[in-house]
Amino acid sequence: MHADVIVIGAGPTGLACAIEAQKVGLKVISIDKGCLVNSIFHYPANMIFFTTPELLEIGDIPFSSANPKPNRLEALEYYRKVAEHYKLDVRQYQRVETVTGQDKSFRITTCDRLGQVYDYGCRKVIVSTGYYDRANLLRIPGDPGRIVQAQLFSYRSLLTFKLMKESPLAYREGLRLLRLLIPKFAILGIHHEDRPTAGKRSGQRSSINWSRGCERSRK
Repeated sequence: MHADVIVIGAGPTGLACAIEAQKVGLKVISIDKGCLVNSIFHYPANMIFFTTPELLEIGDIPFSSANPKPNRLEALEYYRKVAEHYKLDVRQYQRVETVTGQDKSFRITTCDRLGQVYDYGCRKVIVSTGYYDRANLLRIPGDPGRIVQAQLFSYRSLLTFKLMKESPLAYREGLRLLRLLIPKFAILGIHHEDRPTAGKRSGQRSSINWSRGCERSRK
C-alpha cells in the first residue's frame, strides 16, 4: 500500500501532523502499535491534565471541557472525534518493524497482534512515537535476573510499578518517585518474577516478606 506521507505514531502530535498533511491534499496513513492516542489511553483512569484545554487542541477544533483542566476521558473523546472528523486513516495495533529507503522512496514493514505482516510505501515519513510509554531505565546496579513488581493502590486508580533490578537503592528511589506522583498510596503486595532458568518454570513467582516496606503517605 502506498501513501504520500506515513506518520508513525497516532498520539496528539502524530494526529496533528496527519491533519496538516491531509489539508494540503496529501494521502496520509497513520500507524500506531496500540490504539488511537495509546499513551493517553494508558494514563491513570481519573488523571487530570496540568494544562488547559486550548493548549491541547489540534486541527483547529475547539476542546470543550466542563472543568478548568480536562481529564483523561475528555481527552480520549476529543482526539477520537478529531480523527473521525478528518476521516484519518489510522492503522491501529501495528508495530513498525523496519523503515528502509531514502527520501521520496521509503518502505515500511509492520506486524499486527496476530503476526500478520504489512508493507507500505511512501514519499515522506514522520516519526511521532512520543515517550510516555517508552521506559527510560534508571540503570541502577542490581541483579539483572529478577524483576520486582509492586501492586499499588491509590485513591484514584490501581497501578502496577516495576523495578527491573532488585536492590535497596531501587526500592528507595521507586518509593520516592511514587510519593511525588501519587499523593496517597499503599503497597498491597510485592513478588519476584524470575527469568527462566534450568529446573525452574518460566513465570514462577516467589514471595517477599517486605512488611517494613509497606508505607502509607501522610494525608
